[in-house]
Amino acid sequence: MTHSIDAADQSLRRQPIRQFSYSLANVCLFLLIALVAPTQVVAQNCGGNGQRACCLFEAEFGACMTGLLEIPGCEGDCQCTNSVFQSTSSCVLP
Repeated sequence: MTHSIDAADQSLRRQPIRQFSYSLANVCLFLLIALVAPTQVVAQNCGGNGQRACCLFEAEFGACMTGLLEIPGCEGDCQCTNSVFQSTSSCVLP
């Protein structure tokens, strides 16, 4: 009988740890979503000839406007307007 009481007591002691773990996981998930979630629908200064390539979900047309080629490397302001990330490529005429 004492064995079942000990097991129940141990289970009760672990409950706050599980609740903390779930809360911490939820906070981390929220922060991740906040960092990568788009905050603007319209892309600014990206995707055009000689501009940085647009970041994920930053423009409806993708990284570069139709007819332009995406190449590795970005110079100047490479900051994405909808997240904390930076673009790593540029758009040029083929």
